[in-house]
Amino acid sequence: MLADDAKAETLVQSKLGDPWWREALFMASGSTESKRRASQLIRALIDAQAGGERHEHLVLAAECVLDVGEVRVEGDLLGDIKRRLQREAEAPEPAKGKQDHRRGWLLRRIAALNALSRIESGQLSGAAGSRYWKPDTGEPDWVTIPAGEFWMGSDEQDKVAFDSERPARRVALGEYQIARVPITNAQYALFVTEANVDPPEHWRGRQPPKGKEDHPVVNVSWHDAQAYGRWLAGKIGRAVRLPTEAEWEKAARGDRDGRRYPWGDAWGELMCNSGELGLGDTSPVGLFLSGASPYGVLDMAGNVWEWCQSKYKPYPYDADDGREDLRGDYHRVLRGGSFNVDRRGVRCAFRFNPHPHPGDRFVSLGYRVVVVSPGPRAARPRGRCAERRVSPA
Repeated sequence: MLADDAKAETLVQSKLGDPWWREALFMASGSTESKRRASQLIRALIDAQAGGERHEHLVLAAECVLDVGEVRVEGDLLGDIKRRLQREAEAPEPAKGKQDHRRGWLLRRIAALNALSRIESGQLSGAAGSRYWKPDTGEPDWVTIPAGEFWMGSDEQDKVAFDSERPARRVALGEYQIARVPITNAQYALFVTEANVDPPEHWRGRQPPKGKEDHPVVNVSWHDAQAYGRWLAGKIGRAVRLPTEAEWEKAARGDRDGRRYPWGDAWGELMCNSGELGLGDTSPVGLFLSGASPYGVLDMAGNVWEWCQSKYKPYPYDADDGREDLRGDYHRVLRGGSFNVDRRGVRCAFRFNPHPHPGDRFVSLGYRVVVVSPGPRAARPRGRCAERRVSPA
């Protein structure tokens, strides 16, 4: 039995990269009656130096402590975990000019802060990306967006907005569900294998770049994303498609105000992977928990541009004017910004310009999907927002 194995600590550390061993670790730490033995197993996780990202080891250790119960382990293990994460979050910034080191420091800081937040809130689980989809089918973790109206577009008084975003209007939508995070490389790899389709051109063979399994898939066209939706629909028995432009924006900004960013009107540091962060590349999905939308949808600002179902047409938005027609090669909408655009381009209302062709593929372009229950179709926009105000960026 693992809990009684004299070499258990070494074995635990060697198996950290294997998701199957998570359950074995829970069972082992919870099955022993010895406080000392349970504490030793958990301490092996806390002290691990390999097999994954440091914050993931600490989060897994925290899960074990909470699963076993703090009274059944020696000392203040949970407090030790929190203190270690706090030290990582407060580590001094590398000297100027060492850009690669600074990028790594920023990511470690964000990961540590997010891990602390998850421990404090009790919302714990292991590695970031795999929390957001089912490994057997690739089905996303869905967020339900309730039926009702929301503000779409930008107010005339918003000085950072573009004409293509105006005017702001109330738009009514039925209930739908949207993927909490963009589709990842690991999810897309299931599609590539099972549907026998061509992988993104930057993959080596038919596998995603090593170490980026939990990053958003990129270099995929609108047609690729539609094909993925049809494949996933066959797997889960539900209609899957790209979100309309209205569905995407409501999921990003909520229904109570016309906020500029998913988290509010004011720009915030470490809220998303935009150009200001300086990574110059995608980041794992779900990393920026503090940048969640009012519904809890993640990565709606930055990381990758996201394909929408809608044709790029002028406002006001009208679902019945042909913009949701899937036929033809009309230019389609991109939303959300990416790692290589600044704060103006990651706003909830921003519409990518120049408008991409549905066959386009590039390194900052991905997507997420929705499922829609049968019901009344989206209502036409009504009313103009003349009172809505936003605070300076």
